[in-house]
Amino acid sequence: MPETTTFLGTIAAIINILDKVNHTWMKINSKDGSITRRSVLKNGVAATTGLALASGAASADSSSGTITLEAWFADSVSPNVYDNHFVPAGETIASQTSVGVEFDGYTNTTNQYNGSYTDLFDQFRDNHGSEFDDGKIHVLFYNQAPNQGAPAVHADKEYASDSKPVAVVNMWTKMPGLDENAFPNTIITGILRPLLTPHDGKAPESNMVNSFGTQYTGTIPIHDTYVSPMATWHTPSNAACWNPGDLEDEDDNVNALCGGKDPRANCQCSTDLSDCTKKWVEHHMENDY
Repeated sequence: MPETTTFLGTIAAIINILDKVNHTWMKINSKDGSITRRSVLKNGVAATTGLALASGAASADSSSGTITLEAWFADSVSPNVYDNHFVPAGETIASQTSVGVEFDGYTNTTNQYNGSYTDLFDQFRDNHGSEFDDGKIHVLFYNQAPNQGAPAVHADKEYASDSKPVAVVNMWTKMPGLDENAFPNTIITGILRPLLTPHDGKAPESNMVNSFGTQYTGTIPIHDTYVSPMATWHTPSNAACWNPGDLEDEDDNVNALCGGKDPRANCQCSTDLSDCTKKWVEHHMENDY
């Protein structure tokens, strides 16, 4: 047992050193408001440097394929969102599925974004479409007051090796008063929509991609009902709390979820993906990417 403990301690020390080297490399190589870091994740294991990949290549493999992500930050959005929220959202997906996640850095833009879904997609592509790569999901973080036409999250186009899907995430979903997992769930939804929307005919409520989500109910339903990422903005509000869905001027609630019909009102969010979400994310990467 002492030998095992010593060995594990050595491994932990090496990982800590590699992490520091990786962050130093990131700072040295960042310029012009952008940064590049490539990291493949599977089941919560990160390979962040060449040495880590060489010594643990198996952990970097993914049996269902790898999602490649790039973040874009509008003028008023802090790049701290990348390490504090964007990367953890990708790690959450990788830790719960057989799909790997690869991060390809972020870019600060000087552009402001507002309007409807279509307006946002058009503005994003007009401003930066020439910089988009095939086989990568480009996620834009922007700021617009919550009202009709200012979506919490949406995405356009299917994720495939020869496509350039985009997603938009509104920073107001991080505002005080919302459940702490509302913002992480919004980012996760933005990443997963390009993989799930092509299969929404197989969703619990046909042609409603949000119904791939689910709810987890504890002992006291009013206070212990947690909604998963895909359903976070699409279940009934609760008079006992401020539900994130209250902020949107549009009722796009679903009538069925993974595991049952008639969703409960909820106050809280869970980053645990539903079984339906996992199944169809893996299906898409194995068969349609």
